Amino acid sequence: FSFRGTGRGFGKAPLQKHKRCRQLVLKKLRLLIILTLGLNFCYGQRTNLPDELFGFRLGQYKSVVINELGQPNSTQELEDSTFVDFYYVSRDSSCYVGFQYLASQGNPIYAIQLSGKKVDRQFYGINLEDNDKKLESEFGKPDKILTQDFNEKPAITWKYEKLNLSILLIDNKVESLRIWDNYEQKD
Repeated sequence: FSFRGTGRGFGKAPLQKHKRCRQLVLKKLRLLIILTLGLNFCYGQRTNLPDELFGFRLGQYKSVVINELGQPNSTQELEDSTFVDFYYVSRDSSCYVGFQYLASQGNPIYAIQLSGKKVDRQFYGINLEDNDKKLESEFGKPDKILTQDFNEKPAITWKYEKLNLSILLIDNKVESLRIWDNYEQKD
């Protein structure tokens, strides 16, 4: 006894209908995945922002830095109620790294700055004392260029706001690299 071909819904027609329905669902699912990926690619949050400098990441806590580097060589409180801890990277203090913290939020790092003479660590192919041509070839033209005096020398700051990156140039050479977290609004 078989139900095949008896017209009770178990013949070839329902199987073919099931296959067509399944194919249609798979097509729609593929389209949805492609559209989602495309929208995330075009309009999604930037996930490739620089978030690490000198082996430390934005958002890490002050305790991580102290565990790795010890107590800072100096600390400074800024006008916006943040604190900056400075650590000498070189023995002659010609190079230092600064970590800026939000004390009101439990001391997460919200900015890291490396300044001074060349060190053995690069940042996206750039090192302190590299020239402006190398900098431009690596990051392109900056979003903003600010001029200022730094230690009685004319200085230029290139700001890449989409990357949360600013680079201080003195005599067309990189003097300082600084990254900050997204929520910093002023500089």
